[in-house]
Amino acid sequence: MLDLVRELTHVDFALPQDIEGNAECKKFYRERPPGRTLILDNGAFELHYPYSCKKLIEIAISVRADYVVPPDMVRDRRFTEDALVQFLKLLDAFGLSGKLKVAPVVAGENLKDLVECYKAYHLWPEIDLFCMPIGAGRSEALTRLAEGDCIDKKRPHHLLGFKSRGEFKACYSMLKGVPFVGVDTRKPVSAAFGDMHLDDRGRGAYLKAPLGATGL
Repeated sequence: MLDLVRELTHVDFALPQDIEGNAECKKFYRERPPGRTLILDNGAFELHYPYSCKKLIEIAISVRADYVVPPDMVRDRRFTEDALVQFLKLLDAFGLSGKLKVAPVVAGENLKDLVECYKAYHLWPEIDLFCMPIGAGRSEALTRLAEGDCIDKKRPHHLLGFKSRGEFKACYSMLKGVPFVGVDTRKPVSAAFGDMHLDDRGRGAYLKAPLGATGL
């Protein structure tokens, strides 16, 4: 299945619980084709709790990940931002600052929290990619940020799942101009997108071609 997903996508999006204790899975990601990007998630969505900062860094090293999503609690901005600070300190201790890229989740229990968390991340040069979580408030937060000309156009963004084509289009329309917009999903949505192929098993679902070429 992982080989099939790789044929349909151009970025690997891996879960730590799939890699830990699974030599075959670890080898699959570690020995990926040259130039292929690997993003390591923190496992919180599936497990209902994230892997620790230290464990994520150790797994990232074992598979030579390019990006890591630090621990998060999607509705708890303070926990998520505190975990990000801890993660950055550990990266420095491991000698990986500036080498292993950081992709934190924009977290908050309401629209105001999401907007303020995003704006706070915008000021952190250590952040390499913005992860926008699925759920109520994401498209509204992006709309408010876009209206205030606050969307970061220099760093890529990633949509952590989406519920419908309409919701995807609404979010993507607010992110035009950013270097790259990625998507992952646990639902089979390729049929709804025609020639836009997404993973149907939840192993990461990046579009094969740049989104700007899809005509959405």
